[in-house]
Amino acid sequence: MELHFCSVCGVSIPNVEVESGLAMGEGGKNLCSEHRDGAADAKPAETAPATDDGTELELLFCANCRVSVPASDQRSGRARKEYGSLLCAVCTKADPGKRAARREAVEAEMAADIEAEDPVKPTRCNVCSAVVPHSHVVTGKALVQGDRVVCESCRAVSSSKSGGGGLRVLAVFLIVAALAGGIGYVIGPMVQKRMAGGPTPSDEVAALRAEMDGRIAKIAKQRDDDRAAITGELKKFAEAVGGDVADEIGKLRTDLAGVRADLARDDVRLDQRVARMEGELKGLQQRIDDVVSRANATVTRPEVVVKKTDTTPERTRVDDQPRDDQPVVPEVNEEVVRLSKDLLESGEDGVRFPAANELGRIGDPAATPALAWALVNDKHFLVRRACARSLSMLKSWFATPYLIEALEDKEAYVAQQANFALRNITQQDFEVTQDQSLAERRRRARTAKKWWDKNKDTPPEGVSMTPAELQRN
Repeated sequence: MELHFCSVCGVSIPNVEVESGLAMGEGGKNLCSEHRDGAADAKPAETAPATDDGTELELLFCANCRVSVPASDQRSGRARKEYGSLLCAVCTKADPGKRAARREAVEAEMAADIEAEDPVKPTRCNVCSAVVPHSHVVTGKALVQGDRVVCESCRAVSSSKSGGGGLRVLAVFLIVAALAGGIGYVIGPMVQKRMAGGPTPSDEVAALRAEMDGRIAKIAKQRDDDRAAITGELKKFAEAVGGDVADEIGKLRTDLAGVRADLARDDVRLDQRVARMEGELKGLQQRIDDVVSRANATVTRPEVVVKKTDTTPERTRVDDQPRDDQPVVPEVNEEVVRLSKDLLESGEDGVRFPAANELGRIGDPAATPALAWALVNDKHFLVRRACARSLSMLKSWFATPYLIEALEDKEAYVAQQANFALRNITQQDFEVTQDQSLAERRRRARTAKKWWDKNKDTPPEGVSMTPAELQRN
């Protein structure tokens, strides 16, 4: 089953609306019902769509069987949380044995869906291996013979070659017909004269030879003329084809030179960044050593006392009233820590997916490193897509390189969501859509990397500056 998403806000669109043409908007893009009604002044949504009551629309999945949980079941209490994990209405009522059987059945169905053929797999020409647009296959511009597909260009070349062969066959046929007509023209009158008591056989033979010599000379001349015409046509065709091939080779060489120049510039920039970061690290280490030496010389380490409150997360304080010369341990959101651990370490897709969504809903920038790492490393494309969506909600500026890398994800749905996130964080639209080929998305990703190298030190207002590098013990 193919998934479809709105080209403006990224909300999923029912297949019924796509197949009936109701979701088709201006320019052939798919639009949700909200943006179809106001397509003239539609703007990209910065966050996920909201329900009628103003709350954010989110996908809920059972932690046991991984089926979707209706929001009405959660509100009514039919679906409940056990040990911090949401269970659907069926798993809530079932005993442990039935829960395990239900989970195994859903896992088998998911495995079958993953092994199924990708419906957006491109069609390639069996001659030149170029991607053949589906519209060419449907309209007949591309030649389809069973499993063999020939693109429009290769089909035109094949038709030209077959036309040259037809000329040669036609020339041979004309020669044979001329010979047959000449023989009939000469022998016919001779037979009539013989039957009427005409000239002697020797005279007729001499006349026949003379007539045959003349006919043969005419046929030879016609044959030479036809051969010269055919040779001229073949030379013209060879020159035309050779010129096209030379032009294509020239273009490829130009593109290759451009790619090599870009790689060389990227290498130089990378070396400069590494050198700058090493210098910053050395300076930072020196500052840390200076601070530690001064603290050991003048300050006695105070006792750390941890106190809990009813309304806020645990906060580490020194004597409940920290002074300017006493260190204060930063706040740690235990919920963010638990969800980040589930996202990075759980082997269950049904645990990692809701964890990625929940980290975005909480809105704590401390979740940025875990979300960025899972965006490019998680094995399930729905989890990667949820990470891109949560990073968009957090507006994590330093997660931009990870989102740019996700533009080249093998699943087009992940790349499209990463483009939505980049547009929300950087205010730049790199125009990546789900119907583009992987080569085209890689080209747009290179453009995004060049933009990041030029603008990474000038973040816009309102973004989170939390680092995105994951550090594990």
